[in-house]
Amino acid sequence: MTIEEAIRVLTIATDNADLSVAVNNSENYFGKLNEACQLAADELRALLAFKKKFDDLYGTGLNIANWHMNGSLEPFDTFYEEACNDYERARLDKR
Repeated sequence: MTIEEAIRVLTIATDNADLSVAVNNSENYFGKLNEACQLAADELRALLAFKKKFDDLYGTGLNIANWHMNGSLEPFDTFYEEACNDYERARLDKR
């Protein structure tokens, strides 16, 4: 199962109107739901490990070349905070 398939299965599972249709139309719906949950949990663990690497860099004074590549350095913290804000906006948009 791909992460996209897992997202589709989990989305159906959270939509009460479609849940009975999904169960009736799939011989192994709960098996697919279990697989989707396992894949989602694995993906979340990987993402948390990835994020921790960047959390560890935050506040260390690291500077990086900005996307303009004009020789100017910018604090890593600025990029990190922007990414965190983008993440929060994406989460809120899905609610």
